[in-house]
Amino acid sequence: MEATDTPKTTAEKEAARSTGTNATVVPMPVTPVQNGTTPATPPAPVLTETLKYSLIKPSETWPPPIFIDLAASDSERYYMEHRWYSQWSYYDKKASDAKKQYHRYQLFAVIGAGCVTALVGLSPIATNITVRNGLTVLTVLVSLLVTSATAIEAVQKFGDSWRNYRSAAEELKREKSLYDVRSGSYRKAKKPFLLFVERCEEIMAKQNGSWAALREEQQPQQSGAPAPASTAQRDVDADDLG
Repeated sequence: MEATDTPKTTAEKEAARSTGTNATVVPMPVTPVQNGTTPATPPAPVLTETLKYSLIKPSETWPPPIFIDLAASDSERYYMEHRWYSQWSYYDKKASDAKKQYHRYQLFAVIGAGCVTALVGLSPIATNITVRNGLTVLTVLVSLLVTSATAIEAVQKFGDSWRNYRSAAEELKREKSLYDVRSGSYRKAKKPFLLFVERCEEIMAKQNGSWAALREEQQPQQSGAPAPASTAQRDVDADDLG
């Protein structure tokens, strides 16, 4: 006994007849014609699939915002904003400034040295005495400027300041990242925020010590006096005397 087919529309019957099957075809909705206008074509179906990962476009604003837990206490928020963030932004700015100064003086010294070499080579082949004297004077002036730029960089130590400030800023940023995801030393810490404060303060104290040592090295160079002995050297001298 054959099963009774369900009633089909005209479109379904035409589709079944053309394909030779009894498959049911769902007709596309057709917008009725109004005022003699052509009905709008229905939009094509959009295929969607569930993605396991998403793309994040980082913001171009700098410095980036602070990530902090919503359940953080007032003391934690205060430390993050007025201690950690202020010190990190300070180190980041100082590192950028020192980097610009270091590159500026180094670039000037390198280009100036090349110009001095070229001027020295052109002076002997100059036939006009006036041109020769001008090249000699110009060589002396450029040499003086190169020496001054090298001396300023050696005294101010822009390269060392750049490396010290950048190192401190990156260390603070690394500690913040580890603390946010509770990784590294914070994974099993009973009080992760207190550990975070201690480690950040150690970084800041180390940076302050490096800055003080750098200032002590600059003072004798500016005055022409010999550099003072380091703490380790003073301890060795005291042991020798004892």
